[in-house]
Amino acid sequence: FRSISMKKIYIDYDSTLVDFIKPYLKKLNEKEKIELTHKTYKRKENEMYIKSNYDLMKVGDVYEEVEVFEGAIDFLNELRDAGYVLEVITSSMSGDQKFYKKEHMERNFAGFFESVIHARKKFPHTKDGFFIDDKLSNVEKHCENNETIGFLYNHKGLHDKDIGKIKELNKRKNFYYVESYSEMLNIINKKPTKVYESNQSLRKNKIK
Repeated sequence: FRSISMKKIYIDYDSTLVDFIKPYLKKLNEKEKIELTHKTYKRKENEMYIKSNYDLMKVGDVYEEVEVFEGAIDFLNELRDAGYVLEVITSSMSGDQKFYKKEHMERNFAGFFESVIHARKKFPHTKDGFFIDDKLSNVEKHCENNETIGFLYNHKGLHDKDIGKIKELNKRKNFYYVESYSEMLNIINKKPTKVYESNQSLRKNKIK
């Protein structure tokens, strides 16, 4: 696969740098009088709540309550200091959401990103750099179609992930599953050989 010395990194926004799900779940739980969490809201038994309240995810002003993940700013500073060009690649569910997301980005990440790409299909835009995203299918498509490394990011193991699918994807030389920014920096900076034992998050989840 292409050398890890590439100096461009494409980074997803929601659930990769910021906790978009927390205020969404707050609204959903209040409306339905339930107690879904980051780990449980996508489970099959909760599908009806998500489908019947899909419009809640499109609301733009939710970004007024969206928090930046702990360590995200330090992570971006480390990458920038190492000479990486950073670009956000994100998708929005409505024009309203796109507007509020832009304002949120300007308030919290001013000066970090060379550009912001809005795209549902991300892999055609990420050919010339590393790619970081919380959505498994996005990282899978990147790794299938591009030679550069794709990171599936699950901040502090906050969300349930398809461990079986991750185990399958981990056979690819350009795929990494990570649960912390420090682990990602370690992979980027130390340029390790792709061995399963070197990946802390995989080891924790007993993926071999």
